[in-house]
Amino acid sequence: MEESVTYQAILRRGLSDGLQQGSLSEARKFLLRIGEQKLGSPSPSARSRLSGIGDTERLETLGLRLSSVSSWDELLQDK
Repeated sequence: MEESVTYQAILRRGLSDGLQQGSLSEARKFLLRIGEQKLGSPSPSARSRLSGIGDTERLETLGLRLSSVSSWDELLQDK
């Protein structure tokens, strides 16, 4: 399902809506909710790293990568 065009469009739309509101917090919450569906609950370390992201482009990139990773650590590693 995560590879579907519809899923990716919904993900982009949700991130875009959160970012348009100018709220990093809302974008993080959205990424966390979608990520939990695919990856399960993040570790305290992963949650802390996610909380420390202050760049909307980085959050959007992470959201788009969700379909191609299998763990929070893989998602949050620097590339």
